[in-house]
Amino acid sequence: MPSDVGIVNVKAAPYNATGDGTTDDTAAIQAAIDAAFGSAASPHGTDYYLNKQLYFPPGHYRADDLLLSKVQGGRILGAGRFVTTIQTLTAGVPAMRTNGFGYCHVEGIHFQASGSTPVFDLDYDGSGGGAALQSNTFLDCFYQGASFGVQIAASTFMGSENLFLNCFFISHSGAGLLISASNALQQTVIGGNFQACGKGIWVASGSCPIIHGVGFQQSADYDIRVDNSTNSNAMSIQGCRTESTNFYIGGVPVSIVACAHTSGTATNGDFAVLNGNHAHIQNCYSTHGRLVPKFWVQLRLAESTFDRADAFQPDGLWFVPNNATAANIEMESVFFENAHILRQRVTADPDEGPTNYLSFDYEVAAGVPH
Repeated sequence: MPSDVGIVNVKAAPYNATGDGTTDDTAAIQAAIDAAFGSAASPHGTDYYLNKQLYFPPGHYRADDLLLSKVQGGRILGAGRFVTTIQTLTAGVPAMRTNGFGYCHVEGIHFQASGSTPVFDLDYDGSGGGAALQSNTFLDCFYQGASFGVQIAASTFMGSENLFLNCFFISHSGAGLLISASNALQQTVIGGNFQACGKGIWVASGSCPIIHGVGFQQSADYDIRVDNSTNSNAMSIQGCRTESTNFYIGGVPVSIVACAHTSGTATNGDFAVLNGNHAHIQNCYSTHGRLVPKFWVQLRLAESTFDRADAFQPDGLWFVPNNATAANIEMESVFFENAHILRQRVTADPDEGPTNYLSFDYEVAAGVPH
């Protein structure tokens, strides 16, 4: 076998990381990172053909604030979730952070940190000389502890088109995934789980248009919280299951399809709080959640079941005659605890004020109270 096969093994000489769960391996791993991708002072950057694959054999590595600087097209591989763990020694610092990270792949690593920090700080300071921040793939990774599992674009530069595939986020007091910049667009989360986080996925800015097949458990706030209300940042939430009290809140155009909202302990919660805009909800089920359309929402609700009599809770709907900002709600084949709605339209009543929603055009199943 040739001496250089394009792989930097953090346990091999001259790096000699131990991975024994107690030794401080920071210097050894950082030296391996620099060998694979260049140092912060002299990154390979867009000379990506100089890169080598960085490999973490089985082990429990203790290291603080490992820096990946201006890496483009890099590959970082562990031996498998839990088989390779990188855990910080010091509270309040990330296990790994970036300053420019594009078109890269991270796979099969358990990242763990504590304190007020992201476990993985996916960032870029806007400086030139190398890769920016976009189009990265995180596959079969596990993030544990600290305020955030992954924070994207804390410095507010770039951060688009990242894919999280079958990743697990647990015990993050702030959020499992935090998106922080208006240009951090087109995040995709497929599969995996968010457990015991303050929020599961928090779109503080930017967008996360695809959340499919994800599990959520025990989120303290909402599983999915969207503070950005830009119309162009539409979302598709599909095939998810949540055991948290509250599932979704946001004001962007959203499609929620084939999602189940159930909890063994909670008796009240929100399935979806729709802060205006267009929404489509279909083939969903909630044992205890409310549906709260607000403001100028345009909602189509179909083929869904809510096991609460008071699940439908419009709040402050707007009526503006002959105006696109008038609220409009249509329901078809919807089951509430005490009603089967075959077809119904709900609009705000101008005679009763902006918070009234009692103008109905409905057909209810015969013999079912309404």
